[in-house]
Amino acid sequence: MSWSAQTSGTIVDLNGVSFVDAKHGWAVGDGGMVLRTEDGGKAWGTQPSGTTQGLLGVCFAGPGFGCAVGYNGTILTTGTGGQSWRVTQHIRNGNRENLFDVHFVDPVHGWAGGAHGTLIATADGGATWQDLSCPIGQQVAAIHFVDASHGWAAGADGAICATTDGGLTWTAQQSGTIQAITGIRFSDRQRGFACDLGGAVLSTVDGGKKWQRCHSPSASQTLLALDLFGAQGCCAVGSTGLLLTTADNGTSWRTDSTGSAARLQAVDFLNAAHGWVVGAGGTIMCFEQRASVDVPSWTHEVAIDPVALVLPNGIYVKWVEGHHPHTPEHLERFLHGLRPAELRVISARAAELRQLSTQVERVASQAAGKGQPA
Repeated sequence: MSWSAQTSGTIVDLNGVSFVDAKHGWAVGDGGMVLRTEDGGKAWGTQPSGTTQGLLGVCFAGPGFGCAVGYNGTILTTGTGGQSWRVTQHIRNGNRENLFDVHFVDPVHGWAGGAHGTLIATADGGATWQDLSCPIGQQVAAIHFVDASHGWAAGADGAICATTDGGLTWTAQQSGTIQAITGIRFSDRQRGFACDLGGAVLSTVDGGKKWQRCHSPSASQTLLALDLFGAQGCCAVGSTGLLLTTADNGTSWRTDSTGSAARLQAVDFLNAAHGWVVGAGGTIMCFEQRASVDVPSWTHEVAIDPVALVLPNGIYVKWVEGHHPHTPEHLERFLHGLRPAELRVISARAAELRQLSTQVERVASQAAGKGQPA
């Protein structure tokens, strides 16, 4: 995977990130920091959160509704895409426990976990929260639900527990690790991944009845969060820019370079083509995979040089014999005079010269059709 840095406009640590589509996303961090983007992260701007408490997790269940949690029981909810936030502090047994993670399956049903076994749920979009009881007596660091009934919570000492009734009752699961679980995600009621503070990744295909280690750290590694993408993909992030990915359900793993040595705190993938990670010092990294297209089966390859044009249909034309057409008419004569050996489709990028309009696309398609073997 190829990652690129984005300019966050801040140097504070960012601890959570959530996107609802390829353009709209939010990141939260220390000092009540809330950032929002409307263009996939090309530009990030701050939103007034109404708090100076550090925010540790965020989840948006749509373009309007979102929730963030943080220190001292801080809970932020918005129904306006973050233009305004409602700030409350949850009190449990007389204490305002730190909240580390939050997850909503829709704008109504959500759960959050925190220090000293704190586990809370809402069924009214965060207006009120109910304390839950689960087998994790210490830190509940990660939580994830696939629907309003089925979910998992995880935390200190390798603890994982599952619920099938929205959190009213929980069943402990054997993770096989004694390290703190820092991230957990399920794609459905059966397939899931978890990562721990020691750098290991665990997986299950039966809803957590059996967990197995699918990645063991080869050196001193710390994993802090993970997310799933595609049918069999998982991405885990951690200390000193560590980023691990698998595309085959954990059978094999690769270490990707983000170009950053910052501690990576959170990751969010929309799908196999779009993902973001955030971390220390205002770090935001983005992954974007361009779509591929079917290409003609020409075998001759021509050299690539800067004097080239990407057409609207994805055909990449390299000028030969001094031809440099710049109008539809010139381009038509140029393409009609080319042999298949003088063209090669090497890019699926969108057109860089859209001013040639649909006429260029028609001409290019006709030329490509003529060049293919009968």
